[in-house]
Amino acid sequence: MKMTTIFSLIITLLLKSHYSEQANGVVRVHVYFFDENGSSTLDITYKILFKNKISIQEVPLLRSIRDSSGEKIWVEIKHYSYLDPDKNVCYEYKNFSDTAKVMKYYSDIDSVSVGGGWNFQSSKKFEYDSSINLKDTVIGDIQYSRIRLDKKINGDNVYFYLYYRCDKKGILVNLFKPLSDSIGCPIVRDDTFVKNKLFMTRELEFISDSLSLNEIKIFDVWSKNERNK
Repeated sequence: MKMTTIFSLIITLLLKSHYSEQANGVVRVHVYFFDENGSSTLDITYKILFKNKISIQEVPLLRSIRDSSGEKIWVEIKHYSYLDPDKNVCYEYKNFSDTAKVMKYYSDIDSVSVGGGWNFQSSKKFEYDSSINLKDTVIGDIQYSRIRLDKKINGDNVYFYLYYRCDKKGILVNLFKPLSDSIGCPIVRDDTFVKNKLFMTRELEFISDSLSLNEIKIFDVWSKNERNK
């Protein structure tokens, strides 16, 4: 076998390996809110599945009920948003199924926020006043690099501690996308402090670097629905 053929084969295998690790996957998003004493008051959790650049995300909805014992708050999945950034479109489905019907269609991907979703691929830059590079830290055996963004909001000093992981380069889902792209590593967690007290934490949990056969089938069917529009 010629050396050029061997070289081409190796390059192809490397590309396929990189593609399979980064092209498909599932991420769980955690959003925690805290009171003035630092106790967690609310935990919003939902999943984002992605296949190449296309993603399907669970859209959470807060529910509450008040009775004599107080207020009970819980989160349920309102619907599923299918986002195709190349075509700049968004579709809403009630259920995560290959037989689900389109509920709503938006010709602008940023419209996903109308239904409560998150356009994590938005190129809109986050404005801040200053930044400070911080020392790396380890949480749960995972090493994070960090940066702090400072911003004054309504007269209050607000600090955003951003955590990024260079071992997750190429992953589709990340926080502060333009800044992640600039750093070269995805931002996967941020802690927001208001008046020097922790107010909110967002964190990405990487569940899988592949999709199940059923999940792939749903992506394929919903993609056909998109083409039939």
